[in-house]
Amino acid sequence: MKKILFSSVTALTLLSSVATASDKYNGFSYIGFGVETATYQEIGVTKEGKAFKSSATSSSPVYISGSLININNNFDFTIDASSTLMATTTDEKWQEDGYLVQANKFDSVQSDLKFLLHYKMNNNHRIAFGPNYNMFSMKRHTYTNPADGSEKLDNGDSIGLNQEDIATLNMMLGYWYESKPFSNGGMRVSVSALYGMPIWNKATNTSTAEIEFSSTDGSTINLNGYLGFELTKGLEMGAFVGYSIKDKSSTDKVQVNASSITWPENELETVRYGISFVWNFDAK
Repeated sequence: MKKILFSSVTALTLLSSVATASDKYNGFSYIGFGVETATYQEIGVTKEGKAFKSSATSSSPVYISGSLININNNFDFTIDASSTLMATTTDEKWQEDGYLVQANKFDSVQSDLKFLLHYKMNNNHRIAFGPNYNMFSMKRHTYTNPADGSEKLDNGDSIGLNQEDIATLNMMLGYWYESKPFSNGGMRVSVSALYGMPIWNKATNTSTAEIEFSSTDGSTINLNGYLGFELTKGLEMGAFVGYSIKDKSSTDKVQVNASSITWPENELETVRYGISFVWNFDAK
């Protein structure tokens, strides 16, 4: 999947390089709907010294929206947001030393918000930088033994619903390309590649409500592409694709009385794609 997405972004960039630019670049707003596929993984070591790994992938409807705002000849400003419309239940599987030891149901939703300032080397080529806020929330329930499908118990009792929330604030920096002005009478391509480092993090879990983790070890990579065509002056319709990978590169432990609570290394990989509409009816 990663190779396909990177190849798609490269192809869009090459395609956009043949386009000719106009002097007037208008701002615009957009809205889109599509599919979001999120894969969440955790990696660590159990108290018994066994290497464990969990993995869950879910696909859900997603909504995106945003705007590009002209400031002056040197700067533009963008607001980009996305949100899961409805959680989809999937299976999460846990392995220890390569053996499947647990399965459970897994629901997840996330929202993402970016505020980026564009420094325009020219209207086509921009350096973009600014904050990105990501909120990822997951619920685990219906724990089973994979060998026979029986209910998995904890000290003889059923394991209840567990919710984990991870909020991250990143500072992003990268490249943004606009092939042509908005609503130019034909095709327009937009691509971006951003890299971010977390400057604030907060992770909570209902199983240990009194504990908060705040590690900022890790990084975020975000790639986006758009290909659109003018329907009528001031209105475009197009297709979007986005890829992001958010990586936490450390294992953090907190001692609570005689117990050690761990937040393991984890990775959230997200792919979004769909159809969007872009407009600015003041465009001439």
